[in-house]
Amino acid sequence: MRTYILACVCVFLLNCKKPEDRTCFKPAGEITKQKVSLSAFDYIEVKDYVDVFLTPDTIEFAEVEGGKNLITHITIKQDENKLFIGNQNKCDWVRKYTQPIKIYLHYKTLNTIEYQSSGNIYFTDTLTAPKFTINQRGGSGICYLVLKTDSCFLNIHTGPGDFVVEGKTINALVFCNGNGFIDASKLISDYSFVNSKGTGDSKIYTTLHLDAIISYIGNIYYFGNPPKVNKEIKGKGQVIKAN
Repeated sequence: MRTYILACVCVFLLNCKKPEDRTCFKPAGEITKQKVSLSAFDYIEVKDYVDVFLTPDTIEFAEVEGGKNLITHITIKQDENKLFIGNQNKCDWVRKYTQPIKIYLHYKTLNTIEYQSSGNIYFTDTLTAPKFTINQRGGSGICYLVLKTDSCFLNIHTGPGDFVVEGKTINALVFCNGNGFIDASKLISDYSFVNSKGTGDSKIYTTLHLDAIISYIGNIYYFGNPPKVNKEIKGKGQVIKAN
């Protein structure tokens, strides 16, 4: 009787949906690629479950790689200089991905990433810019960043996602308010300001000057030998010399 009822429910659901919307009952399909032409952008917002690979280039375009029946539900929308990436596939409980959908994004200039995804972000090469900002708001994957900047802003506002950052910058400004960790121990900076208000630890490499504020339980580990270290401890976390 239960099997009969379940079968009736499935038939009912199928009949209520258009064929193109019945993604719950389709296999992922063979792996395929689809290219998307883009105009100039310098801002990216990433949502949902996708892995994004970012490569500096002389032209802007995206290439989506994934199951044939899944990539049609990937959204890449552009509003002037802003690019919005999302994944509208549903019913992961019915179909398990053999691999996450991948988006290979080529850019000329990039200065801001809004990260709200459960997938990862990978920099395949160094991002060079005067100023770069990444904001995590509810993200739960890992962002692997390679930077060469005058100033960079690494902000975890909410969520358990992590940042792993390497490269070179003059000024590193770090804000950690969520449950995630920020590992910038391979990002060499002259001046660093770290504001830790969450549960995750932050790691920073500073050569000249460190300002550290701790308001909760997350620790701040610093590498290098900065002659000036200012500490303001209002929580249970500690500022710790790491080498």
